[in-house]
Amino acid sequence: MANSDEILQAYINKMLNLHSEKRDRPFTAQELKQMALDMGMSEEDWLTSQQDFEAHLKSGQGHIMYENWEDAIKELENAVAFNPNSLEAAYGLAKAYQGRWSQSNAQEDKRQAVKYAELALQLRPGHQPTLKVLDDLREEIQAVEKKQKTRYWLGIGALVGLGLLLFLVYTNLNNAIISRKEEVKKKWAQVENVYQRRADLIPKLVSALKNERSFEQGLVENIRKAHSQVKSTSVSADNLESDSDLRSFQAKQNDLSQALNQLWTRGSAPELKASQAFRDLQVQVEGSENRISVERKKFNESVADYNAFIKQFPNSLLGYKELAYFQIDKDAMKKGGKLDL
Repeated sequence: MANSDEILQAYINKMLNLHSEKRDRPFTAQELKQMALDMGMSEEDWLTSQQDFEAHLKSGQGHIMYENWEDAIKELENAVAFNPNSLEAAYGLAKAYQGRWSQSNAQEDKRQAVKYAELALQLRPGHQPTLKVLDDLREEIQAVEKKQKTRYWLGIGALVGLGLLLFLVYTNLNNAIISRKEEVKKKWAQVENVYQRRADLIPKLVSALKNERSFEQGLVENIRKAHSQVKSTSVSADNLESDSDLRSFQAKQNDLSQALNQLWTRGSAPELKASQAFRDLQVQVEGSENRISVERKKFNESVADYNAFIKQFPNSLLGYKELAYFQIDKDAMKKGGKLDL
């Protein structure tokens, strides 16, 4: 029995090899039988092999009716192993692979469906059911390709749409940040204006004090030096991120404020009270100090608004840096007779 099994397996292997070969015509049933007998198969074994073929063929055809493609392929491939020249088996495999390809879109299933359809047509040219399988395959292939193209262009459209959306979001956020930064720059320009207005009054004040010979000229010299330092320092509106630059600017302005505070503390001297020019300048300088306080407050408010906005998500993703604030110099406030504005 084992010997018969070995002969049967050898026959199946030979049929599989023949199945993969290209031939001008298929083998006839008699030729296949003679090959089996030449390999040592008995008449009984041959009949048994054909019964097995019929059983696998019918089982595979039954599975096709219920669209059980996996089982159909398994049974029909066993049938082809017994008889590679079976039109029904070749057509059934073409049909089964076509059905599985319709579900999976696997390229190998499509290739196998075409392969077995070509085999069926080789066995019987013009076989209408097989031709219909090929026609259905072509339509399904076109439908799949159309669907793939549609998905491709939908994907491209989605990416373009997403890119456009991100661009619009970025543009709006960037414009909003720039708008707030321009507001900060505008407030900074006002701060510089009021500081400049005070600085422009200092030479006149120094000149008025120099005419008072009895007044302490060391104090006048302090004001003059502080004024000179103020003139030599500035902060660009494009460099407001630098806290050190703003602190340096503020420190020099504070030095001038302290010198002026000392002057107002000693400004009750009779000779100064009698000077109308000094009194007018004092009023103007103090008015400038008040404006400086107001504009600095507005500047800090605009900086606070800007810094809070760039820290919000998704604004924080744009990488903008925080701007520096004017800080209250408590030491300067203690040194002068008035608040250091």
